[in-house]
Amino acid sequence: PADATATRSAAARLAAALPSQPRVFHSPLQRCAQLALELQARRPDARSRPDARLREMDFGAWEGRAWKAIGKDPIDAWTAAFTIHAPGGGERLGALLARVSAALQA
Repeated sequence: PADATATRSAAARLAAALPSQPRVFHSPLQRCAQLALELQARRPDARSRPDARLREMDFGAWEGRAWKAIGKDPIDAWTAAFTIHAPGGGERLGALLARVSAALQA
């Protein structure tokens, strides 16, 4: 879970910055859902909806590991082919960009 104090603070700033009747789309992952709920508590006019296409990049076997635990060679291989290499067997950056683009277009 996200830090509760930081989430409340971010929601307060976001609530003040949004126009009237905003439509809010967010990742269904816990941290994002927490922020959306905090925002709705402050701005009932903000209609919020999760969209799986907005979830963060999947780093496969690298998930949750420190960069130094992964090692230089695998990271160099990823950066050499940044958009087409799937780090840790996870998701290619190109795939992430395509799904987020589809969500933004919708």
